[in-house]
Amino acid sequence: MDIKRDGAPTVSVAQGNTVVLSWPLTGQPDGNWQVLFGQPDSYDTSHSPQRINLVGTQASVTCSRDQIDSYVSWFDKWAEMANSKHAALEAENERQRRARQEEADRERADVAELNTELAKKYGGK
Repeated sequence: MDIKRDGAPTVSVAQGNTVVLSWPLTGQPDGNWQVLFGQPDSYDTSHSPQRINLVGTQASVTCSRDQIDSYVSWFDKWAEMANSKHAALEAENERQRRARQEEADRERADVAELNTELAKKYGGK
C-alpha cells in the first residue's frame, strides 16, 4: 500500500517563527517503509526526512513558518520515493518467498518419490 499525505497539514503549536506541522497519512507505514523514507535519493541540507516524525497514521515536523510549504513538498517527494522502493522490495521478497516455496515443494516431491521407489523395491505396507 502506498503511503501518502491524506489531507491538508495543520499547525498544532506556534511559538514565534517555529511551528509543529502535522498531517494525516493514508495508512500506517511499516518499518521497511520508514527506513526507505529516511534514506531518500535527494534532499537539501535545510530539509531532512529524519526530522519528520511518523507515528501511526500521522506525520509531523517542527519547522519554521517559512519552511511549511517546502516540508510538505519534500514529504510528498520522499513518500513517493519510499513507495517506489518499498514496492520493489516487496516484489523481491515475494519472488524469494515463491522460490523458497518451490524448492520446498521439489524437496517434498523428491522425498515422496524416493519413498515410493523404496516401497516398491522392498515391499512396503
